[in-house]
Amino acid sequence: MKAAFFTTIATMALSAFAAPVTESNSVAARQAGGVQDAVNKVDEIVTEELGVGEIADAIATTPSKRQDLGGIEGLISTLTDLLDTLQGQSGGFQDIADQVNAGDLTPDQGADAAIPGFQDMHYSITEVVTSLTGAAGLTVADGDVDTVLNLVVALVSIVLANVKVIVTVTGLQPQLISLLHSVFSILSSLLILVIGLVSAILPGLIAALTPLLAGLGNGLLVPVLTPIVALLASISLPTNLA
Repeated sequence: MKAAFFTTIATMALSAFAAPVTESNSVAARQAGGVQDAVNKVDEIVTEELGVGEIADAIATTPSKRQDLGGIEGLISTLTDLLDTLQGQSGGFQDIADQVNAGDLTPDQGADAAIPGFQDMHYSITEVVTSLTGAAGLTVADGDVDTVLNLVVALVSIVLANVKVIVTVTGLQPQLISLLHSVFSILSSLLILVIGLVSAILPGLIAALTPLLAGLGNGLLVPVLTPIVALLASISLPTNLA
């Protein structure tokens, strides 16, 4: 049942890219409910097929090979380093946006120029996902829970901000769609792993990300947000917060 749950989530995420992307498709998606439809569908799946305990088990399950992170300090250091890396990449995205706004680059050229930066972002997150995969759950003090939560929210926020900076000036160009979907997919994988290690961040994570994503729910990013919205929906049942 756990495998079926994650297969369904993956299928839903990929289905957003099954049809050619055009402006009319984007408008139709927004009119159909966009992100909210994805949330409703995954909510229904979780409610009907999984109990709360099974959801937590599914999120926390890791491969048999266990890695030593160096305790909570190691996790915090890893997430801090990733945040520093992503912050360092932000200036490049803003420079591209400024050039498009100034007319020095067309929107299509701006999208092309942003591709290496998004590839670097994907690679940086993937490295951390690889380092966390197989790590055991951690015993965490309340203060450290807050630190991890703040880092995770900051990571999601900076990815969203950088993507929005580019897409706002270029539109969701075809060459960006698959890459941005991959970025949000690997970001979702990171969230799953961190939740598995520090499950106490769940209530705060839901409270922080729900309005953050809702604010983007009717915008250009709808087609690429599906992976992270589906994950949020899967952990957002009221009973999960008890």
